[in-house]
Amino acid sequence: MKSATDTKNSLTATARDILSRGQRMLRGFELALIPLSVIAALIFIRVGADRPLWLDEADSIQFASQSLGGALESLRNDVNLPAYYLILHPWIALFGDSETAARSLSGLLYLATIGVVFQTGRFLFSDRRSAFYCAFFFLISMQAIRNAQNIRSYALLGFLASVSIFFCLRLLRSTDAKFRDCMGLVLGSFTHMWFFFILAAEFAACLFCAPRKVLRGMILAGLSVLPFATLWLQPFLNQVGNGANASLNSFMPVFHWTFLPETLLQYYGGGVIAGLYFYIIYALLFRSLRNRSFSAFLREPSVRLLMILFGTAILVSMTVCFFKPIYLPGRYTIIALPALATLLGAMLARCANRALSIAFCYGLLVWTTVAHIQTRNVNVVSGWRSLQGQSDKSTAQFIAQDAKKGDVVVFTSLSRLPVDYYLKRYGFDSGLREVSFPAEIDKHPSWRDVNTMLKNRPLLEAEAERAINDWEHLALQNRSSIWVLYGRDLAVSDILKQKLDRRFSLVQRVEVGCPFHTFVLKYTKPFDSVDE
Repeated sequence: MKSATDTKNSLTATARDILSRGQRMLRGFELALIPLSVIAALIFIRVGADRPLWLDEADSIQFASQSLGGALESLRNDVNLPAYYLILHPWIALFGDSETAARSLSGLLYLATIGVVFQTGRFLFSDRRSAFYCAFFFLISMQAIRNAQNIRSYALLGFLASVSIFFCLRLLRSTDAKFRDCMGLVLGSFTHMWFFFILAAEFAACLFCAPRKVLRGMILAGLSVLPFATLWLQPFLNQVGNGANASLNSFMPVFHWTFLPETLLQYYGGGVIAGLYFYIIYALLFRSLRNRSFSAFLREPSVRLLMILFGTAILVSMTVCFFKPIYLPGRYTIIALPALATLLGAMLARCANRALSIAFCYGLLVWTTVAHIQTRNVNVVSGWRSLQGQSDKSTAQFIAQDAKKGDVVVFTSLSRLPVDYYLKRYGFDSGLREVSFPAEIDKHPSWRDVNTMLKNRPLLEAEAERAINDWEHLALQNRSSIWVLYGRDLAVSDILKQKLDRRFSLVQRVEVGCPFHTFVLKYTKPFDSVDE
């Protein structure tokens, strides 16, 4: 018979074997997350990439399609910085300006940022498991995914912010940091003004966590601003003085304290879903919050640096928002996402229950993938949902099918850029006479200041009268029709419409429900019956 000691040893060995098999199983599930995450990332950048463009995306292509000198000159009438357009210019020259081709640049930058966040986690925590979780929480961010399918500078901004954070951490944490690392801190200054908030956060991290390197931090801060001040200060001052800022103020929200929690929630989808997401993270960490290991984790210099980088970038930007509206949900705050993703990933990898963390990541991956596929027709960032037959692309198709050579297409509000993009792709723009009302919008087709325009109402009345006289002559001579994209900024557009109603016959009205025009109106001469 076996002795009690032998039985006990046998049970202990069995328990160890079961535990070992359990650990191997968890390891297998964890490793399986890697290829699944890669597949999900490819889905995030491909599914929905052929959706119709929205105004800002068409604006980006319009800038990038010009010569480099022409693009830089056009930016003087805008509020955007040049870096993204200088990169997009050769990109569309090589791959074309279709929706998918142009969006693929942002998708590539999204994938590159995942790689940088992985390297940041590996550098800070010295293990691949923590680094994978850091990269995973950037990959799965709805804000990052949405900007990966947006022909705007936000994916580039996130990438350059991640590069800047990586080099900053290497300067502060590495004993063999090179002065050339400072080049990583200046790359984003020509991309977006919000990049300067991450520079402020990096200086704060230097001040609080490496006070002996404050002088170096001040020098680097100066060097970071120097290229921008040297090459773009005068154009920037021109941008500050143009009407684009007034246009931004007209739709950017005034500061409210809810911006702070909203910013955090927007990183992972916003609303109740994101709130549930952070609650689950809290639940996973609940037991760890009471023990010394979690306290020790929070005291780690790397963790403190990440918290300072994230918190300072958001708090400084919100402080500026208090005085001047500069915040839009889900866009510019991507500057702080790499730091947050690195912090969350390391926290779960090192402090939470492993099995529950893996289950949470699988559930999050499935939910995010399904949600992305279901919302593939939503114009990302703008939030505009493209319903069947209701998009700028559909408007262009309708005009291309029904209009004839010599007809006049009148763009009101900001309807021109995206519709004109599709008319050109269909090769139909050369046969039409295209007009914007007011004509001034052609100088800055991505923004307008309605209040300023209405202050000059007599000039608008005169412009409308001259245009209709011209169109009346064309209609009588060539039987040309007038197609009006109508339905936004009615206080301005109605000046033209009222005159058209008096002197032309409305023969067709088609509801299209687009962001900057809700109807396409067709006018002809002589007067015919209205076909609703």
